[in-house]
Amino acid sequence: VASLGRPGANVTGLSVPLGQLAAKHLELLKEINPRLARVAVLWSPTIELHQERFVGLERAARTLGVQLSALRITSSRDLEKTFGSMGQERPDGLLLFEQLIGPALVIDVTTASDKDADYQISVADLTGWEREHGAIDCRYKALLRQDCAPGGWWCRRR
Repeated sequence: VASLGRPGANVTGLSVPLGQLAAKHLELLKEINPRLARVAVLWSPTIELHQERFVGLERAARTLGVQLSALRITSSRDLEKTFGSMGQERPDGLLLFEQLIGPALVIDVTTASDKDADYQISVADLTGWEREHGAIDCRYKALLRQDCAPGGWWCRRR
């Protein structure tokens, strides 16, 4: 991509307002359990996106009258200790902040979508990628590339 302003091709993306999303998750928990008073939040202060999300969550917690218990996780080694500490003051709910940015792999099905404008990605594409590159590591995000063939479903949506 030459630039975001003028990519020179079709670009599909996702923008996630993390602070608002965290607030919505807390609202949903409160709707599920109207007596919700204390919520444990598993998050990593080393991930910048988590910091933004936690600020939005704190605002929502004040509005909803919910107490947050921030459980900071920096590695998998922290999990046992963290869950052990939750037993002392058991929360009414639990929120997990996922990591949206991390290592990724690209599964490119452009050749197949060039032949069939309505091509749909299948399990065979994933197993084919694994035959060529090895097993997909569960720590990686899988990005699927399917260029827009003229007349294809994605192009017709415009």
